[in-house]
Amino acid sequence: MELTADDFRALALALPDSVQGFHMGHVDFRVRGKIFASLDGAETEGNVKLEPGRRDALAQRFPGALHPHRGAWGVQGWTRLPLTAAPPALVNEALYASFRLVAPPKLTRGWPDTPTTPAVGFRVGRPDELPAVLALDEDASLTYEPFGLVVVLDREHPFSLDEERRWGADLQAGRLLLACIDGDDRAGFISFHLVDGAPYLDQLSVRRVHGRQGLGRRLLRRAQVWAAPHGALWLTTYAGLPFNEFFYAANGFQVVPESECGPGIRAILESQRAALPAPERRIAMRWRAPVPGTR
Repeated sequence: MELTADDFRALALALPDSVQGFHMGHVDFRVRGKIFASLDGAETEGNVKLEPGRRDALAQRFPGALHPHRGAWGVQGWTRLPLTAAPPALVNEALYASFRLVAPPKLTRGWPDTPTTPAVGFRVGRPDELPAVLALDEDASLTYEPFGLVVVLDREHPFSLDEERRWGADLQAGRLLLACIDGDDRAGFISFHLVDGAPYLDQLSVRRVHGRQGLGRRLLRRAQVWAAPHGALWLTTYAGLPFNEFFYAANGFQVVPESECGPGIRAILESQRAALPAPERRIAMRWRAPVPGTR
């Protein structure tokens, strides 16, 4: 699978405390103010900093997929990853190694030498995959049952039909992305579009067998990459759940009082409260994108 610049961004930003910066005409990725990765100006090539032994080992495992920079930059360990040649597994491990090399020791103390989370790729869903997307979401919805939230809606319910319509439209428009991991090219998905003129994350679902591997965070980072040029990303979710409100709060989202929401978000909350369990716990949250060029 060929990676895009946005895939590289999502993988870099999925690392703890990583932020996007900008210098010398191109995007970079930093941890505590230190650069551990970047994209070239054309965004066709990623750059990471690797120790010589790690770089040589990766070059043997992925021949032709990475190249040391020439001159002083190469001596310092900076290495080019052409996105057309670098597989997700290589980018995942190279970003991890570069992050560990640059990050403060306190942040990475106890980390293993290689990443424990599998490499993740993303691809745009096809319109004919709507039935598979619906089945994936039905599996993911079972995660709520231990918390007493049982969704009992058949596919002919108006709420289900509207959900199917929205995700079908997002598939047609190329706004539904599937995550690929461990040979499963439908491990999770995000569906997004505009509501009240602003980006809205309609759904983030992860197949239960892939839970607790960081896949949800990587999918969310991918949605944030899409939304960043617009300045914000909205979503609606359940309050008080570790994999809903608390998960999103840990990734920069804040609860927005309903009185401060636009008419589209208020209509979504009304529809969800009419169909889903625990309607009083449905809330809106918003993430504001960092201003480009700031740390």
